[in-house]
Amino acid sequence: MIVAIAVLCFINGFAIWFYYARTKRMLGKYRNVVDGAFLRIETRLERGAHEFEKNKDETLTWAIMTTFDRKEMTAGTIRTLRVHEPNLPLLVVDNGSRDGTREMLMGMLRDGIIQKLVCNRHAEVPQWQKSFAVSQGMKLLALELPAYFVWLDDDLEVTRPFVNDGIALLEALKPERVKVLNMTDNEVEEHNHPTIKRVTVPLPGRTEEVKIRRTFNGQFDLFSVELLTEFGYPPVAEGINEWGAEDWYYSRRLVNRDYRAAVFVAANHLGLKASKREEIELQIGG
Repeated sequence: MIVAIAVLCFINGFAIWFYYARTKRMLGKYRNVVDGAFLRIETRLERGAHEFEKNKDETLTWAIMTTFDRKEMTAGTIRTLRVHEPNLPLLVVDNGSRDGTREMLMGMLRDGIIQKLVCNRHAEVPQWQKSFAVSQGMKLLALELPAYFVWLDDDLEVTRPFVNDGIALLEALKPERVKVLNMTDNEVEEHNHPTIKRVTVPLPGRTEEVKIRRTFNGQFDLFSVELLTEFGYPPVAEGINEWGAEDWYYSRRLVNRDYRAAVFVAANHLGLKASKREEIELQIGG
């Protein structure tokens, strides 16, 4: 009996050692593949950003701009923003510009034209630059306890005040399940994000007709932080496909929950008509 038990213990010990060593070799061999696959899955999981559930000023709004090597266009966007929303606090994330944009933004920070500035090193920014920068900005601004966010591209001409009307529209459009206010519009956007209905909304002293859509464009948008407490931050990992684009990431969330976006035009898009971004969006949206 003792001999049999000893033999069984030896066999069990050998089996454990053999499978442990084999498993360790396999993990070492396929580690990059497994880690990459897991990372791509991980970035698609919804994790609500619960830091935004803290008490906040009910109307406090912060804007986030992302930029890279667009000095003149960035300056023009900020200039028109300040004409129409002089008191809107603005955080700019520069993803390693080499054309003088960064130095210009530092001057604007000193002069109080912008309120916060993040300067990344371009080599350390993942492929989806805007998603990365937007996520950075949101996490930093969580400390300010905002109620609303605006994100805007660096190639816009702001044409009207939008914060107060935008907040009022989001509140009025709750029965339509609207979560995001998209503040640019053109033929490309209509193609990628078709209008499903039009709604007339009363505002102080006038009415505003808005388009209702299932998805939205990420050039210039206003939304409550409730969007983040429900869906979290946009994914930023390497190797992800169109899910890495912040607007398509949230658009798919809206579709999954039967939410909507509304269009309230407050800016013109000045980017190149044949930009790579628009080519990608045509493929994704088409």
